Amino acid sequence: MFWLAVALLNDPVVTGYVGRIGERLAPQVSISITVDTVARAGTQAGQGIHLTTAMISGAQNEAELAGIIAHEIAHYRNRTDKAPPEDSESGLCLRFAGHPEDSGEAREWEHDADQAAIVMLTKAGYDPGAMLRYFSALRHKEPDLPRAFSAEDILIERLQLEATDHPLKDPVVDTREFQAVRERLK
Repeated sequence: MFWLAVALLNDPVVTGYVGRIGERLAPQVSISITVDTVARAGTQAGQGIHLTTAMISGAQNEAELAGIIAHEIAHYRNRTDKAPPEDSESGLCLRFAGHPEDSGEAREWEHDADQAAIVMLTKAGYDPGAMLRYFSALRHKEPDLPRAFSAEDILIERLQLEATDHPLKDPVVDTREFQAVRERLK
């Protein structure tokens, strides 16, 4: 899996901050961060969640980062039931999973992770729409990555989310701590 080719980040400020977001979403899920210029996120059975420094610094706010983490936690939790085959070059990367691009299985796998992530984000007090905004931004920044979902799929999920009664009056979108961590990684 691609995580082995890069170095683990050795920065307790960044790893501690990301760990606290993970604990807020789902206690006892390990999150490791690798130094990489490519925005990737994935999960592997028994090894927790993996993020790259580019994924963290590419997020515009804490809610976007929390969305990526929640999405991967959902994959991690569902991995034994619905695990798709892994791509040895890229691993499982958020909407760029190791499925054939237009596979119905890939769309179902990603949709299920999004739905579980939306629930996690809402319970933790984050704006779940930020996750979908970040996914949309990633589609435009990384045009060569394979896609499990199209732009239309992301739009449909966003419209479905907006059509629900959002229980949060003041969701967490950003914090000074996130901005400080983001600057640290640049």
